[in-house]
Amino acid sequence: MNNEQRTIAMNDFKEDPAAPPPNFPSGNLGGSYAAVQDFFKNSAAPKHILAFLKHILIERLKLPEESAKLVVLTLSNEARKAGEEEYSHLVYGDLQTGDFKWGV
Repeated sequence: MNNEQRTIAMNDFKEDPAAPPPNFPSGNLGGSYAAVQDFFKNSAAPKHILAFLKHILIERLKLPEESAKLVVLTLSNEARKAGEEEYSHLVYGDLQTGDFKWGV
């Protein structure tokens, strides 16, 4: 792994302010430039928040997927109470199977 640090200047963003910085790691965003560009344009979109939470809870904290779903369900319910309806469907309960499923 390369430990060099690079300073990102405003000139790096002149062409497209929503463009990712050079050498931005895009693996968690689907790996494509379009996915990365979408993230930079609307990083608070529910699909990006859900991807972040899944990465932190499952990949980094090693929670079982069902436990991660319960954590996100709790956050979704708190978002709904706070009036943030766009985050209220990150996880939902499937009444037919009785399982929790990822939303968005």
